[in-house]
Amino acid sequence: MAKIKNFVSALAFVVFIAVFLFAAGCVQEKQWPVSPTPFVASVAPAASTSASLAPTVSYTPAPTSSHSPTPAASQTPTPVPSSSAPSCLLTAAPNSFVGPATDVVLAAAFNNLPSGVSSATLKCFSSDPGQVVSIGSQGGAFRSCAYPAAPIGGVSYEASATAGGVSCTAPLTNGYNGLAAPVISSVVASVTVANASVTWYTDVTCGSGVVEYGASTAYGTNVTNSSVGASNVHFMFLNGLAASTLYYYRVWSCATSNGLCSHSDSSFTTSAPASTWSFTATPASFGPWTLNKSTNATKTQDFTVTNTGNQALSGWNCSSGGLSWVTTSSCPAASLAAGESATVTFNFNATGQSNNTYAVTLTFLAMNATQQTSSGSVEIVD
Repeated sequence: MAKIKNFVSALAFVVFIAVFLFAAGCVQEKQWPVSPTPFVASVAPAASTSASLAPTVSYTPAPTSSHSPTPAASQTPTPVPSSSAPSCLLTAAPNSFVGPATDVVLAAAFNNLPSGVSSATLKCFSSDPGQVVSIGSQGGAFRSCAYPAAPIGGVSYEASATAGGVSCTAPLTNGYNGLAAPVISSVVASVTVANASVTWYTDVTCGSGVVEYGASTAYGTNVTNSSVGASNVHFMFLNGLAASTLYYYRVWSCATSNGLCSHSDSSFTTSAPASTWSFTATPASFGPWTLNKSTNATKTQDFTVTNTGNQALSGWNCSSGGLSWVTTSSCPAASLAAGESATVTFNFNATGQSNNTYAVTLTFLAMNATQQTSSGSVEIVD
């Protein structure tokens, strides 16, 4: 009985020890760190062990093709323009118009041209043979161009400038808006010595007109008839013109429907004035004088004759009306041109004359001219 009791006690002790150890293991497993170690992608190799592990399979990748891939084409980068390279810039003013146009100016600017290049060729359009012009000290070259009227729909041009191996272009358009400008016709100038009346016609109704005129195609004077209403017939009056003078003029009309304008250029010469022969003699009177036959018996008087006509005067005659004691030695011997003057001197000599008061009329006469006179009185005493 005592042995059975001892056996049960021993068994109970073993069971206690087993339960204690099991409980201790459970408690220990539940004591995790507060911050678990983060996952790392690369795992360190296991510690060396004496256990015989299966050999690692050695994998040799298949060799790649011996054909080397063709490298991408090497592209040459666009060079950055050098500030010292020759260059050219061309402009046209105006570069758009409704023709005809006769005063379009091409202006070319050249930079860094080779030494010795001093001229450029400027063309108004592609088929133009071109005009050689000088390049200024600042690299500028200029030329004016003329362009004809354009049909409805317009015409495009390309002007160009070339010098020292570089060239540049400028576009121009004529009739670019596709609308028709008025057609001017039958321009007539009716002229006189100092005036001109200018008339013209337009194919469409136009408002007030303008006439520019002057001694050259630069004109310089213009007349606007703003009082004329819309019409196809136009009239302008020019006055204050010089006789026998060539005038250049340009008429303008603008269509009332679309505002487009046209012009027409022409010229006229004013009439020569009618032929005139005239002159004046001054002074128109003289005296009265008193001449003493013994002390102051002589006296002289100068007169000026001036040709006031537009024709030369010749065949002069200067007379004292038959008085023997009044003579002249300087009546013009040559022709006097229009506007020219001459001096006529009359001499008075009372010696040997009777005491008296004489009414004296001097006359001046030239061919084709009405005579002029100068009157005065002379008293002769002892």
